[in-house]
Amino acid sequence: MSTKRSNHLADLYLRKITLTCNPNAERAWNAWNNLIRQFSPSSLPLETLQLIQKCEPIHVIKKSCKKQYQFIAGFPSVALIKSTQFKQATFVIHNELTSEEIELISWISVFRTILFDLDNASGLASLYDAVNQYIPGRISQLLIKQKRLTRPWLSKTCGVSENALRWQLTRLEKPSTCKKSVLNRIIEG
Repeated sequence: MSTKRSNHLADLYLRKITLTCNPNAERAWNAWNNLIRQFSPSSLPLETLQLIQKCEPIHVIKKSCKKQYQFIAGFPSVALIKSTQFKQATFVIHNELTSEEIELISWISVFRTILFDLDNASGLASLYDAVNQYIPGRISQLLIKQKRLTRPWLSKTCGVSENALRWQLTRLEKPSTCKKSVLNRIIEG
C-alpha cells in the first residue's frame, strides 16, 4: 500500500451521512458477519459501546457526493452502529485507494477478528477453520506467506503439538459441536 496517500480521523453524525459497503469489501464484510463471536454487544450499555467504537474506528472512502461514504474495514464498529442507537461515530477516511488496496484492507479486518476475537471454546481449531474457510488464498499468501493455514505451520507458530491440534480439529468437526459461544448461551438463558 502506498504510504504517500493521506487519511484522517473524523467524528461524523450518522444522520447526516449515507454509509454503505464498498463493492471491493463486500466479500470480506459477508465473511466477517458469518464468524462466531464471543458475545453479543447488545448486552452492554450504549456508553460502553460508544467508547469501544472510538477505539475501533470505521475505515471508509468518501464518494464524490459529500455525504456518501463506503466502509472498507472496522467491521465490528459497523455492526455496532447498525445495531444500536449511535448518533455519532469515529471514522478513518482514506483517500485514493485502489480496488486491490481496499480488498486487502477489508480482509485484514477479517483476519484481525479471526486472530483475536473468535469464540475460543474450540481453541486453535476455530482459528484454523476460520482462516481456511473465509480468507481467500491470495490474501492468506500475503498475510501468512502460504495459501492455506496448515496444521504444521499453526502448531509451530502457536507452540502446540500437532497431536493436540489434531485433537482440537477432530472435536470441532463432530456434529454435536454447537456454533454458539458459551457466553451467548448463558446470556440467552
